[in-house]
Amino acid sequence: MASVKKYETAKGYAWRVQYRSPDGKSRTKQGFRTKTEAQAWADKNAVNTREGSWIDPALGKATIADLAETWKQSWAHLKPATKSINESTWRMHVQPAWGERQISTIRKSEVQVWLGTITRYTSGENPEPTSEPASPTTVRNCHMVLAQILDLAVDDRMISTNPARGVKLLSKSAAVKAYLTAEQLHTLVKECGEKGDLIALLGTTGLRYGEATALHVSDVDLLRRRIRVERTVRITSDGVIWASPKLVSAALWRSLHG
Repeated sequence: MASVKKYETAKGYAWRVQYRSPDGKSRTKQGFRTKTEAQAWADKNAVNTREGSWIDPALGKATIADLAETWKQSWAHLKPATKSINESTWRMHVQPAWGERQISTIRKSEVQVWLGTITRYTSGENPEPTSEPASPTTVRNCHMVLAQILDLAVDDRMISTNPARGVKLLSKSAAVKAYLTAEQLHTLVKECGEKGDLIALLGTTGLRYGEATALHVSDVDLLRRRIRVERTVRITSDGVIWASPKLVSAALWRSLHG
């Protein structure tokens, strides 16, 4: 049975709740402004204890950075390129904003505000933050990383709900699709000089850049005028990353001439 008692503070009086948790320990929750507020918390805590949904407040003191290490260990099934995106998103955007925060102190309103303040980084070996807003895709990646980390906290009963879930995200703008005529492609190929062959390949087959640059000599069958697409490559700040194509079944064989 919980007890509600008044105590004196530097600013006046406040109320505390003394109760026994499911693990048998005597605990105290204080700082309530009124007796009614303290009693309401005590009643709710008693219901949670009876229903088995009680959360140990000490667990909520873990930081986002603490949980991030566990989150990274769950990447075994991910492709190298996805791991690289997750790592850079964590390092550049999520860790600086949330790394040292205790999970129990994070509020949904804070997450919503943060999503609107994420900025773009410069490209290159040493990216730096800019004052330009990040793209909707980057913002969604940032939200995904924070939300997945906090999902672990919910699953491990460190917090009752995930404050990153249910926030509003920017909609992705529809991609602008521009198609070249055969004559325009031919002109572009000529203007690209020694890179013209690569441009012709991309323009006539629909290969992705990573698929085209990952081709081996053995992948090209000149007699049958076929290309075998078995891998893709991506250059990141962590180095060169090789992976399988996104749509292996659709991209396994492509004609050199459409």
